[in-house]
Formats: sequence, C-alpha cells, structure tokens
Amino acid sequence: MTQSHTLSSRYMWQLDSLRAVAAGMVIFSHWLPGTETFWFNGHVGVQLFFVISGFLITGILLDARRNAERRGISRGVVIRRFYMRRLLRIFPLYYGMLTLTYLIGVTAVRTSIQWHLPYLSNVFFAMRGEWYGEVAHFWSLAVEEQFYCLWPWLIMCAPRRLLLPVVLACMLSAPCFRWIAGQVVGINDIAVMVMPLASLDSLGIGALFALLQRSEARTRNSADRVTRLARLVGIVGVMAFVTVHLMSRAFGTQGVADVLGDSIFAAAALGLVYLTARGVEGPLGQLLQWRPLVYLGKISYGLYVLHFFVPLLTQQVMTWGGVSMSDMMRPGARSMVNFVILVILSSLSWHFFEKKINDFKRYFPYVPPNRTHETYTTPASNSPDA
Repeated sequence: MTQSHTLSSRYMWQLDSLRAVAAGMVIFSHWLPGTETFWFNGHVGVQLFFVISGFLITGILLDARRNAERRGISRGVVIRRFYMRRLLRIFPLYYGMLTLTYLIGVTAVRTSIQWHLPYLSNVFFAMRGEWYGEVAHFWSLAVEEQFYCLWPWLIMCAPRRLLLPVVLACMLSAPCFRWIAGQVVGINDIAVMVMPLASLDSLGIGALFALLQRSEARTRNSADRVTRLARLVGIVGVMAFVTVHLMSRAFGTQGVADVLGDSIFAAAALGLVYLTARGVEGPLGQLLQWRPLVYLGKISYGLYVLHFFVPLLTQQVMTWGGVSMSDMMRPGARSMVNFVILVILSSLSWHFFEKKINDFKRYFPYVPPNRTHETYTTPASNSPDA
C-alpha cells in the first residue's frame, strides 16, 4: 500500500489536535479581544484550518480519481458523492444553528439570514466593510463552501499534467488579489480578507503538497524527499513570517505584510500540517496525541459554529437569574466558563446529532465497490470529509 493510501485511510490523531489549536485561536480571539499576538489570533487560526482542509480534501479527491480511473467509473459519480458527503457533514449543524438562533430571536441572524442561507456571509461582510454580531465567523464557512464548488471539478477533470501548474496559479492569485484589491483599488480591508481568492494560497499550499505526495509516493526515497521539502518550507515560512511582522512594526511596511503575510504563514503552517499528518515523534508528538486535545479536534466544527453564540446564551441565562456575569467574573474566568459550556454543547451536538447524520456517508463511498468481492476504504474519520 502506498503512503497516499495510508494517509487517506488511517486516523490522524495529531492532525485533529492541530484542528483543536486552530479552533482555540479563533475562539479566544473573539472572547478575549486585545489579547491576540501576531502568531496567535483568529485570522491565523482560520488560515491554519484552510491549509489542513486544502491538504486533506485534495488528497481524498486525488485518491478517488485514481481509483475511479482504474475501475472505469465516471468522474461525475465521484463528484456527486463528494457533494453528498459534504452535505451530510456540514449542512445539518450549520442550518440547524441558523434555524434555532433565528427562532429564538438572535438579532444578527434575523437581520442577515438571507446572506447566510446560500453561504454568502463573506459577500455580506465585504459589502458592509465591517463585522456583524454573532455571525461574523460564518465568513470562513462561506469561503470553504465556495472553494468546494470549484475544487472537485478541477482536481477530478483537469489533465494530470496541468494539475501542478493550475494549483500553483491558484496560490499565486491570492497575493495578487490582495495587492490589486487592497493596495491598487483600495477596497476595504474586510472585503480583501474574506473573498475566496484571498485564501487560495492557504488552501492551495495544502493542495500542492497533497499532489506532490501522491506524485512521489512510488518510492520511499521520493516520499522522504517530499517530507524534507515540507519541513524546509515550514522552517523558512516561520522565519519569514516573524521577519515580515517585525519589519512591518519597525519600518511601517504594513502593506507588504497585508499582501504577503497570509502566503508566508501558509508556508509556515504547511510544514506543521504535513509532518503532523505523517506523525510527529518526541514530546511534541506526545502532546499532539493527548486524548483530550484530540477529542477537541474531533468536535472542532461544533466548537467553531457554536462559539459566538455561547456567551450570548450564558449571559441570557444569568440575566434571567437576576445576575450579571460581567459583574461576577473577570473576562478570563468568564471565558473559561463559556469554554466548558461550549465543549459540553459541542459534544452533545457531535454524539447525538452530527454523528448520527454523518454515519449515513457509508452509503456514499467516493468510488462504489464492486458488488462481489471488492471493498472500499473510506477516508480517515478526522478528514474534513468526516
């Protein structure tokens, strides 16, 4: 079995832990504004999610394409099943939360639901030029869904010889878009950040290494070469990310950071994502396999979707009891209470709602098995497809 099969089918404990870290960046940046650093903040967390997603989704599609071609199955079948699996994983919690918060009267949802229903939250914020209440985090979910509208068709249908240049072109389009839209045209900063073109470097670099991994999977030496390249890209990316930040503060070159910052961070994140997917050893590996952290990664979608609504819920409950939570607790303590409640709600959502629906994906394997003897290995349960 090749390494590409291995990464697609086995459970990647450490990658789930990385998801938990990314979710934590977003959650605590929103709950404790003003405490962010240049390397630990909500935007960095979202970009880390994008690198993970680009890597896993592209790998799954490449494996499905290879299996479909070998078996003579239409690529259209694979694409339809991809969207069915996406629907089963993403839609229930998202639309369930929209429905619930609309019915209980959350103002931000009621006044803008027409944008969130078709996954156009990012367009809504781009037009406003500012965030809006408890739905602000939906922009990244919209970007992901818009990415899914195009990416399966590209990976499944583009000639193999063109996959690498197309992925590279997508990556390069992101800093070009940020430069033209932000520095030349002067579009507002939020619009520059939330449109899907702006995130293609983060999504694309994960896709690039999924492609390289499968192209080089025939021999151990080739696979090791990709691993060394990922490590090098990650180290250089970290150094460049820190350098650009320090230079922007010292010399006022914020424009450079705005254009290239996400691309550089994507390179830094790639090394960690790729090596984590293969398995990191030593103390860091042991930390990344710590079961509570792995579990938080498993329920990270629920953590992300619910986190903006939990402080609203706890504050409302305390108000009904005639107590002000802000008067009783410091911000850090409030965040800890909210986090415990968030984990409880996300766990309940996963075990009694999301997973029940997610289990129906067994009826929609990417490549249907033969009815006689052949079986199909599904992607790892911690892939974005899970």
